[in-house]
Amino acid sequence: MNSNTGTLAGGAWSSGLFGNALSLDGQSQVNVANSGSLNPTNAITVSAWVYDNSGGWYTNPRILEKGKSGNQYALFANGNANQLGFSVAGVSNGTLITTPPSSSAWHHLAGTYDGSLISLYVDGQLAAQQSASGLLPTTSDGLAVGGRPSGSLLYQFNGVIDEVRVYGRALSAGEIVQLYNADTVGDGIANWWRLQYFGNGSVTGATTCATCDYDKTGQNNFFKFVAGLDPTDPTSVFVLQIAGVTNQISQETLLFIPLALGRTYTPQFSTDLVSGIWLPLTAYAGPLTNGNQVTISDTNAIIPNKFYRLHISWP
Repeated sequence: MNSNTGTLAGGAWSSGLFGNALSLDGQSQVNVANSGSLNPTNAITVSAWVYDNSGGWYTNPRILEKGKSGNQYALFANGNANQLGFSVAGVSNGTLITTPPSSSAWHHLAGTYDGSLISLYVDGQLAAQQSASGLLPTTSDGLAVGGRPSGSLLYQFNGVIDEVRVYGRALSAGEIVQLYNADTVGDGIANWWRLQYFGNGSVTGATTCATCDYDKTGQNNFFKFVAGLDPTDPTSVFVLQIAGVTNQISQETLLFIPLALGRTYTPQFSTDLVSGIWLPLTAYAGPLTNGNQVTISDTNAIIPNKFYRLHISWP
């Protein structure tokens, strides 16, 4: 964090999503001395990867907090009230609350404030947002990771924290997604995805490469990541079916499943597979959605040798 150095008070180092991470036991935290880079006034982003070990965000843990007694900014949870929150003191409407994610799993949390909106993201997705206004106050107090600068045990976190970040600006939604999908291997698959499905030490595993097909479905790990599939479940596959429409010789129906959150699905067609040219399908009816199944109909399917595919993109 801009060359800011923290002091670990208790706790230990453990494996995280990006090398080592802080393992905190509910009685420890990291203390960072005050500095100018930790005192933005116009806008801010705070973010971290967290793994709650308490079984439900026990008591009122701070992921991070700058300033004592809630007088600056904080990313926090409250298991008793079933809340995850981001707060910027001194800002009108500056406390935002949503439902916390599950325990015993890695999650990316981020809060932003840009002078007019305060936003809270969970795993790259916008979870809550509201209008807010005003300048952030500054203090000479320090910043604590996994607790409050005051050191009270009531606010200390039980779990693992990795990649804590503080920005003096509000990151865009796209930039939050990039943080969530950080890929230290460089093959397009996010670190969290490998860890979720293949466990610690999986980054260099022979079954976790982008071109590996762990469950022998014919769909490799990179495709499964982009399509939102489970790479360890042979029944979790992406299916695209193409069929004619009864009594409609100029139409073809495209059915695909599953429909996953956060993806963009673009139907495409080609009239010559040798050329490799694919164009977006624009003349179609639908989509019709039934659960996680989608159906569209090409209303101009009279061209001979018209081939179809579905392009799936992940931000």
